[in-house]
Order: sequence, then C-alpha cells, then structure tokens
Amino acid sequence: MEIKKPVETLRFFHAFFTLWQVQINSEPAVRMIHYRALRALRTDYSSNEERGERIARG
Repeated sequence: MEIKKPVETLRFFHAFFTLWQVQINSEPAVRMIHYRALRALRTDYSSNEERGERIARG
C-alpha cells in the first residue's frame, strides 16, 4: 500500500482551505490554485495507472 499519495492529497486540501480561510487571494485566484492542484493530482494518478501501480482506496 502506498502511503505517499494520501499524504499528498491531505497536504493539498490543507493548503487549499488555509488559503481560503485567510483570504490572501481573491476567490478566482483560489479557484485557479484549486484547479491547477487537481489537474496535477489527476495527471499524477493517470501516470501511476499507466505504469501499472494501484492506489488503495479506503
């Protein structure tokens, strides 16, 4: 079981909500950060599947 992926995902969501709560960026800027982070996770997940790696779903 790979532990790295859930940790990266939790780190991403923590960073997103921290940005949202302190409002250091406008709402559109935070949405763009969110979009880019999800796109990066999706790309990483797809490349893992292509290499035949499975990510455990809990």
